[in-house]
Amino acid sequence: YRLWYQVTDNTTGLRKDIVWDLRVKAPYGEGLLIAESHDGGTTTDLALIEGEQFSVDYEEDQTPKITHNLFSQANEGQKINSNLIQVCAFKCKLKSPHVKYFGLIGEGDDKYLLLDKSYKILYRNEEGFYDGALAADLKPTQMFSWNGRYYSIITNGYLHGIDLESTDSYNMQWGIPFKNSQVSRFAAVDTHIGVSYFNYPMYHLSYDPIKGAFYTILGQVWQPHQAFFTTCSGTLGDINLANCPNLTTIATGLASCNWGYLLMKNKETGKYFIIGIGKYDSAPKRYYNVPDCELDNAISHAVSDKGNVFYFATKHDVWAIQLQRDPIEVVKIYSSTDEITHMSFLRQAKTTTDYYDPDLSTSSNLMLIATYDGTNGKLTTIPLLNASTGELDTSLTEQYTGFGKILTTVHQYP
Repeated sequence: YRLWYQVTDNTTGLRKDIVWDLRVKAPYGEGLLIAESHDGGTTTDLALIEGEQFSVDYEEDQTPKITHNLFSQANEGQKINSNLIQVCAFKCKLKSPHVKYFGLIGEGDDKYLLLDKSYKILYRNEEGFYDGALAADLKPTQMFSWNGRYYSIITNGYLHGIDLESTDSYNMQWGIPFKNSQVSRFAAVDTHIGVSYFNYPMYHLSYDPIKGAFYTILGQVWQPHQAFFTTCSGTLGDINLANCPNLTTIATGLASCNWGYLLMKNKETGKYFIIGIGKYDSAPKRYYNVPDCELDNAISHAVSDKGNVFYFATKHDVWAIQLQRDPIEVVKIYSSTDEITHMSFLRQAKTTTDYYDPDLSTSSNLMLIATYDGTNGKLTTIPLLNASTGELDTSLTEQYTGFGKILTTVHQYP
């Protein structure tokens, strides 16, 4: 806003004009949004850490600010009736005022929630879909952005999309499933998609559990409710891409140079492998057999776009699968006596329309490890020392205390 102050001398008629720029900020700014539970995950609330590691505008000498109970305060005391597994921040700067929402996926009664920027509920479960029948027996597993304007959600083997630019501010319902997934079941979407790039119509990778085959998705960002599915052919590593039944998708991640990875498990042999696609590749080009390790006990998976490493956490340890090694090595990089409840990397919630917004130096460089001693939760942050090996710089460890059991996190837009 601009304030225009005008003073006129009634004797001489001379006038003086002064204009000030005025910026009105929300009560809660940029930071790390945390889903925490005080009853083991039956219900969840939201907390926010505003501090130098998570906020561009924070000064080094400023004490971090932690605010709890954001959801319950905004929703007449009610909690989220779920064990949250993902929080996704939505934002589109092409609109004025900027669109800003939060999408929540949970295991429990509240399987999907859409919140406005003040954390108030807009839609719950099937209410968030144009056709409620398509969301029957709702089981969402992943939300992601195609480029910061177009967002997608995977639920029940369908891919739904939404366009923030053409969507009315208070009509943020997911559209019909993407074309082929609805009309012919040509490609059944698995629980996760390997997104190779968050901008423009690049290639992405998924697995069809019905056909037992991998396929690529060419996302049409100008027509967000359509996408082209193409079944892969040929062999890669130990598998026939068009005929590889009995696989299941465990996790996905975006690595360096915009490689989208899928962590897969063979349900017959119990073996794991990682398959990857580049943003310009019409078929997957990377394949890694993962040696025997603790993946069966993993509770979190993560990838940093600074390196070629796939991370996972078990109950008391964090491991790095070093994909650049030949042969591949799985190395323990962190241990905790308290139970680890979540592990991820801080990733700045910055869209492709945020051209001139400052970068957060800790984005994709800062590992977030949540632990719980049975009563109190704690967030430990450790920067990467070597992105190629996954080694952490434990000398720069910082801790934030006073939480319940931390379930998941997401960076909140300013």
